[in-house]
Amino acid sequence: MIYLEETNYKLAISSFQTAIEVDPSYYSAYLQLGQLFGGAFKDTLQTDDAKRMAISYLSNAIQVDSFNDEALYARGLLYQNLQDWERAKIDYDRILKVYPTQVDALYNRAVCFFALKNWQNSEKDFTKILQFDSTYAPALKGRAMAFEEMGDLFQSARDYRKILLQYPNEPDVLQALGRMKSQN
Repeated sequence: MIYLEETNYKLAISSFQTAIEVDPSYYSAYLQLGQLFGGAFKDTLQTDDAKRMAISYLSNAIQVDSFNDEALYARGLLYQNLQDWERAKIDYDRILKVYPTQVDALYNRAVCFFALKNWQNSEKDFTKILQFDSTYAPALKGRAMAFEEMGDLFQSARDYRKILLQYPNEPDVLQALGRMKSQN
């Protein structure tokens, strides 16, 4: 851990790999390696090959402790960054079975549904988030976009207007409302 604090990532990687050789059930070492190779720390590798190695380490962490959502969430984010929406969604599904109100997993699953053009499930997840915080702008924007894709311009515009109450000059929102106005 000291090597991480000193941002000596090569030594940190070597140290965690040694720890795993000594104790193959050392969850934290797998998790840290997954985060290092996944680019979670500034100035670490961020290539697709490194991310695939990160997925392998995170998968090992999940095997060691299948009830810990941290590695599942990190792996889901990596899949999402690689645009492997289905696999990311599966990890978020697993988290949400145990922690149904985990907002980050809900949000990212909604993003996956959206990327998969599953507008209805995307809207449902964004709506669940808004039940916890009705002013959460990223969920409002995601839901507005899902409504727009489903052709419900009234609901979409309503959500976009709620965003403007918080961020009056948000360019994406103003553009979306302008686009919808020109469609009518």
